[in-house]
Amino acid sequence: MRELQDANPRRGLMADFLADAAGADPEHKCPVDAIIRLGPACERAMLVITHSDGAIAVSISQHESLIRDYIEAVFNRHELDDLGKYWVEDLSSHWMGQESLHGLPAWRDAMAAFFTAFPGITYTLEDLFVAGDRSVWRGHWRGTQRGNWAGIAASGKTAEWSAIIIGRFADDKLKEDWVEYDRLGLYRQLGAIPLIG
Repeated sequence: MRELQDANPRRGLMADFLADAAGADPEHKCPVDAIIRLGPACERAMLVITHSDGAIAVSISQHESLIRDYIEAVFNRHELDDLGKYWVEDLSSHWMGQESLHGLPAWRDAMAAFFTAFPGITYTLEDLFVAGDRSVWRGHWRGTQRGNWAGIAASGKTAEWSAIIIGRFADDKLKEDWVEYDRLGLYRQLGAIPLIG
């Protein structure tokens, strides 16, 4: 049995490939039915393999879904009370050229200070790649500095800067990340570094 929702030619090829891969196991003679469900824009896909003794559901984009939810909840809604959904407790977060944070409380405090300085800040996701235990996402922050941050006094200036983050997963949560962002561009927009020319 196969079911394909919101089909189009590109997603149909993907669904056929996954369904064929989930065919009956010739060695164990185990009958298998595959159901592929693909949502809008193919952001979440679920392959359900039904054996004679029950069903096993395997998400093919579990890490991608986690990162998308994480960006929306934490980066855009500034929700810091339930970070355990996304991070392990003994995390490491390397803000390249700035500092490394160890442990969930330190990360929460650093982000709280960031959101206090930029209370209306938002993050726009532009690219997201997931492979094995790694994920890379690229986007940009945009916000107005209303408080002191990183030694820079509140400027009242609006800035927009790019950020690329590499994440490493463990136990289906983020364990470590490396954050590269356009510090020079940000500091110049905030008036901390003078423009040349």
